[in-house]
Amino acid sequence: MSSLLLLIIMVTGARFTEIQKMKRDDFNLPNNQVHIPGTNTQTSDRLISMDHKTLSRVKNFINSRPHDINGYVFSEHGTLITNNAVNKALKRACKQLNIKEITAHSLRHSFCSVFLKGVQYIIFLND
Repeated sequence: MSSLLLLIIMVTGARFTEIQKMKRDDFNLPNNQVHIPGTNTQTSDRLISMDHKTLSRVKNFINSRPHDINGYVFSEHGTLITNNAVNKALKRACKQLNIKEITAHSLRHSFCSVFLKGVQYIIFLND
């Protein structure tokens, strides 16, 4: 569960809490789009494109799990996954790979860096 959540952060640049609160209906699989529910302002609510490979992983994950009573994707027995749990899993992975420890939030910064190196306009990151 943590690895998929981290992947979604990496490919969307969304905040942990935005991904944490995603529901099954937020994934528009036929159109390769994902709805990111805003947490800070009404304008932070957005619809973005996502690559087919990542959406396929999301679809497999959703189909392999029982429906959460509230429709959340990243929950276990009705409880949302926590940032602490995700960061612990990431810390273990970094240790196994013998690389510098990072956090889920640092992946958001990495997304922004890669996005800007691709000569994208910063105005798109504000949407």
